[in-house]
Amino acid sequence: MKFRIWHRETAAMVVAGLMVAAIFTTCSTPAHANDLKETYMHANIREETPPESGYAMWSAHPAADWLDAYPIGNGHIGGMLYGGIDNETITLNDTSLWSGRPTTWKPPDGSSLIKRIREEVFAGHYTEADKLCTGLQGPWTQSFMPMATLHLVFKNIVQPISGYRRMLDLNHAVVQTRFETGSTIISRVAFASYPARALIIHIQASSPHALSFTANFSSLLHSVAKPDGPARYALIGQAPSDVQPDYVNSPNPIVYSSLPNKKGMTFRVEIQAVTPDGTVTPSSEGLQIHNATEVTLIVASSTSFNGWNRSLATSARNPAALVRRRLDRAAGKTYEQLLRAHEEDYQRLFNRVDLHLGDGLTEDESIKDRVRRFDETDDPQLAALLFQYGRYLLISCSRAGGQPANLQGMWNDMLRPPWSSNYTTNINTEMNYWPAEVCNIPETQAPLFGLLKELSVAGKQTATRLYGAKGWALDHNTDIWCTTWPVGSGQGWPGYSNWPMGGAWLCRNLWEHYAFSGDRHFLRTTAWPIMKGAAEFCLSWLIPDGKGHLVTCPSTSPEHAFYTPDGKTAAVSMASTMDMAIIHDLFTHAIEACKVLKTDADLEAQMSDALAKLYPPPISPAGALDEWFKDFKPQDPQHRHMSHLYGLYPGSQITEYGTPALYNAARKALLLRGDGGTGWSLTWKISLWARMHDGEHAYLFIRKLIAPAKGDAGLYPNMFDSCPPFQMDGNWGYTAGVAEMLLQSQAGGIEFLPALPAQWPEGSVRGLCARGGFEVDMQWADRKLTTGTITSRLGGLCRVISRGPVTVNSGNQKVTVKELPNHMWQFKTVKGHTYTLTPAE
Repeated sequence: MKFRIWHRETAAMVVAGLMVAAIFTTCSTPAHANDLKETYMHANIREETPPESGYAMWSAHPAADWLDAYPIGNGHIGGMLYGGIDNETITLNDTSLWSGRPTTWKPPDGSSLIKRIREEVFAGHYTEADKLCTGLQGPWTQSFMPMATLHLVFKNIVQPISGYRRMLDLNHAVVQTRFETGSTIISRVAFASYPARALIIHIQASSPHALSFTANFSSLLHSVAKPDGPARYALIGQAPSDVQPDYVNSPNPIVYSSLPNKKGMTFRVEIQAVTPDGTVTPSSEGLQIHNATEVTLIVASSTSFNGWNRSLATSARNPAALVRRRLDRAAGKTYEQLLRAHEEDYQRLFNRVDLHLGDGLTEDESIKDRVRRFDETDDPQLAALLFQYGRYLLISCSRAGGQPANLQGMWNDMLRPPWSSNYTTNINTEMNYWPAEVCNIPETQAPLFGLLKELSVAGKQTATRLYGAKGWALDHNTDIWCTTWPVGSGQGWPGYSNWPMGGAWLCRNLWEHYAFSGDRHFLRTTAWPIMKGAAEFCLSWLIPDGKGHLVTCPSTSPEHAFYTPDGKTAAVSMASTMDMAIIHDLFTHAIEACKVLKTDADLEAQMSDALAKLYPPPISPAGALDEWFKDFKPQDPQHRHMSHLYGLYPGSQITEYGTPALYNAARKALLLRGDGGTGWSLTWKISLWARMHDGEHAYLFIRKLIAPAKGDAGLYPNMFDSCPPFQMDGNWGYTAGVAEMLLQSQAGGIEFLPALPAQWPEGSVRGLCARGGFEVDMQWADRKLTTGTITSRLGGLCRVISRGPVTVNSGNQKVTVKELPNHMWQFKTVKGHTYTLTPAE
């Protein structure tokens, strides 16, 4: 990627909603920027070559389907833009629009059933234990719903069309479509503003009064559309009261109840048109805009959702009032003001990190062609672009006040979306947020922390009634209604359904935020109450195995099965390696939290005692880390889940110097798992191999991911990750994986370039974060670090892992460095000071 200097003059061109080339032009001086502004203000030139893109992707054609459309979002409302010429299509989502309503299902008393399951497991009757586990299952989760589609139907479009470009600019979080019809250039700029809580579309023509079009809505949900004032048009609808998952065979999978106390939530989406020189006429067919030179469309939405445990009938929000307030607020500002506020808000987060892996080799090609040819080009700029795309997507769909990123982020166009587009907590929800801390956008975790607080309340009933345990529990699926029990309605496969470790795993996100930020107030008020409840559940859930160890039972390794000694397949046993690693992780962090906060000494003692008795990670006769407590033969040796390697990544129980035997066993297990997998599975392997300091093997999965979607993996034309059909976690897993290749801090110190591949021999990165409250910049050449810069946010000791000595300076002052075992180098830091590290020759 080429570094740029962006000037206010260039931003003014964007503000004016002018040609797409202006957005992505390099400006070396303010005078140059003014020249460009003057040129594009006339908007009368033809563009024969694609503009320089940087962190952008473009296409010379409108989107062929939804997985070719470009996403925008602000954590509340999201859109997928097709870039159509005479009929622009924008599918819309609201993060709080789900099927269902507050649930009334109460878990049964599962104590006697769990006792029977444990008896079968300890007797070696694993298939019988499988069958019994279905008795613990409650209703399925509900589904994230598509809200509406906005249609912009244009008149006076003259064929043929020339100069078409559709582009998503990550630097500014805008999508722009530009083309020439006759002698008129049409430009459409769209963005989702977090400050305005609205989606903005600015349309401009180079010829006066050349814009005439209709704006209206359609929806897959029950809805009606009607005018709402002199320049507004609204769609009012209702979500289903129940939607069965797409993989469940049901004669009536989508239900709209007519009973007042059974209905699903209501929603409203509304559009307002503002134009300085055209006319706007509402009608039953939509907003009619006539003879305008430029138009600003403002789209806002809301639902009646008012909490997971509240009756919609008695305490629902009023979507109409909220939508109108948002429209009034946005309509009171100029387009320039709306765009400027959007850019300032977005860039405050996005601009913290910059990555340079080498000059782009294919920037003059469309994103579809760049992805198609990556296997032969190894284009480093495309690898950097995909890294930043993950950050863009997380900023776009997970902001304070909204809901957390789900399986599809916040973009869905199906009534029965893949896997209900819910929160799957046996890997996917956690993977969504892997980049948040290390890639310097921790604010994106706010919705997740809010959901965790609610789950810790809802999960108490599951822990108490279903499991006979203290604290709170969460199984493998949840939704906006805070489902915490094993789903399946008695028909789900225990291999995925019966797994109560979701809450314990998600506590890692809480601890990681503290580990990176050092925020004790957050630890005390937000993290610790949730972690404490999860730890109490684990202490209650663990039982003696009769051989001096504590185990979980029933226990599964998510979504995988093993062969029993008599040749049958089963999923339920005890002490799966992942269970033990997650509990080890939680207890270790919770014990440290007790010490930091000087609280809960009795609980700390209980966890310390249990930690020493946890069933140890088993190593097979072949030297590989086993997935189950015994060396069972796996049903699928190359299964997509790497659950037993949790302790390597995202955990930190397994490290090269701290646990060398386990480290080697984990490497053997990785090799046995193979190099295949779905998109998100490939990205997990990037981080796992990065923890193995094997950049070449990690890069193998980058090549597998950056390829046209085919079979189980690859990228769609808009660079969404294939599962198939589509999951967003692979995009975020990739971003986290690249960061892990460049910087690690889980083993007690900061390690620069731990897994740098040959394809990135020189480069730089700015703004990555390390545990302990450090922000890191670095440059490298010939695959060796040339300079590393560490800014200390908290002060205190800093440790660096380096195979050779390092020289540290703060300004012109040389800093004393102390050598420690295992290639560790330590020096003191002062809060707010920056330290430059230079490795020895």
